[in-house]
Amino acid sequence: MIQRKQSLFLLAAVISGVLVQFMPIQVLTAGTESQALCLLPGCLAGKVKSTIYLPIVLNLLAVLVSFICIFLFKNRKLQMKLCNILMILNIMICGSLFAFNYFSAEGIIGYQMISFLPLINSALAYFAGVYIKKDEELVRSADRIR
Repeated sequence: MIQRKQSLFLLAAVISGVLVQFMPIQVLTAGTESQALCLLPGCLAGKVKSTIYLPIVLNLLAVLVSFICIFLFKNRKLQMKLCNILMILNIMICGSLFAFNYFSAEGIIGYQMISFLPLINSALAYFAGVYIKKDEELVRSADRIR
């Protein structure tokens, strides 16, 4: 069933994962010059400093896992495992974004709100996992009644 609550949480995770790819994540200010840091080179910012490859791969993998997880509604155990993997991936994305800028800071870093979307995606995956677990318990209780 595509209209379940967990599917809506996972769809929101897909949409926000795509937003992370195309929006500027941080703005680096060195003197009078400021540059945006994006995951992809063709993002919606003026001057783009560089691309970071580890968060790109992790974010694409997280978007793919959450998209696949939407359509695995018949296999709830696998869907719960994929939601746990999705939470870990999103935490790794956020950690790699902040670690990269910690080690390569050349000026003042201003984090955009979009850089915290992987943490929100992790919360969305957690809530989807909770509702998937509730569905699994409901199905098991209905099987016990028979």
